[in-house]
Amino acid sequence: MRTADVEVGPLLREWRERRRLSQLELSNRAEVSTRHLSFVETGRSRPTAAFASTSSHHRFRSIAGWA
Repeated sequence: MRTADVEVGPLLREWRERRRLSQLELSNRAEVSTRHLSFVETGRSRPTAAFASTSSHHRFRSIAGWA
């Protein structure tokens, strides 16, 4: 399976919930809007490269396939 075939949203949501973060908390840390984070989690939007490369969130790079 290619990285592009993996759905990022469910992985991101699981990651966030395991750390007991709300969408608001995570969106503030990642410097993206809560709406964008919600859309990524539900598959309505793809994560932006800026979201994945935010210096405080390198761990998202592997989830999103930008590692």
